[in-house]
Amino acid sequence: MITLFLDLGSHNGTIALVSDDHVLALEPIDHRMSDAELVPLYESLLKKNDLEPKNLSRLACVLGPGGFTSLRCAVAFINALGFV
Repeated sequence: MITLFLDLGSHNGTIALVSDDHVLALEPIDHRMSDAELVPLYESLLKKNDLEPKNLSRLACVLGPGGFTSLRCAVAFINALGFV
């Protein structure tokens, strides 16, 4: 099972792919990144690891503490991925 993990709530933001026993990929996210840059970063992370969205079993994001707008973007992105 592979989990997509997203943390936009802290100054050391992270997007990661994690299996049950280890981290497959980990990319730092600058806290000044725009929300429009999130989709290409997500797609790039999947491509580098020869994965497709259908390979993801779980989606997770940090719910707080953190900046309201950053947390809202993270939750909206994870919710959108879960919906499609």
